[in-house]
Amino acid sequence: LQGDWSSDVCSSDLMAWAGNTWWEPFGPFGLGYSDMECRDDPVVRFGTSGTFARTQAIIFPGLNPEDTIVRLSDGTPLALPGALGDGTKLDQYQFHLATIDAGWKHNGWSANFEYYFRTLNGFRGTGTFSRSSIFDHGGLAYLAWCFVPRLYEVYGRSSAVTGPYGTGQEYGGGFNWYVNRSRQARFTIKGLRSEEHTSELQSPCNLVCRLLLEK
Repeated sequence: LQGDWSSDVCSSDLMAWAGNTWWEPFGPFGLGYSDMECRDDPVVRFGTSGTFARTQAIIFPGLNPEDTIVRLSDGTPLALPGALGDGTKLDQYQFHLATIDAGWKHNGWSANFEYYFRTLNGFRGTGTFSRSSIFDHGGLAYLAWCFVPRLYEVYGRSSAVTGPYGTGQEYGGGFNWYVNRSRQARFTIKGLRSEEHTSELQSPCNLVCRLLLEK
């Protein structure tokens, strides 16, 4: 399924395929990264997933929640004119993504790790593209402590990606307040800093405050 940046409805019949499998050997891992329930017994999760899609090139996200800006490893939007060579304009491409992940929760502490492998190819558009295929890979690590069960949590995180257009890293941390002692309403304060990205569209550091309401 594919959205269009100028509309809140799907505008083409391109299909996306995805699959996910996981193993929880010590019992149900539960929702999300956090151990806000402060489990007495440790639980772990190991998983893997994959996605394939032929998709339209999107520069700016529209009202469709499926719209996603795909970026090169330096942070440049893939669909930006000239991103794949002087005078080029991308219309469609193939997106391949494979991931592995692992997680652990115990006594309010939680640790999670994910690693991604991405290939972009099958480029269609105008101009001569500088590459016929792009392979990137990177990971995310997350450590959190819910020091008041179902209420207050602090966390730290770091992520990195590397590919033919450069390497970038992001790291930071924050504070979560579970307003209703549930995952459905969360107030978050977080600080993030990015290193090595050369895209002028990205800020090297920021402080964010937000209220998340989830169904």
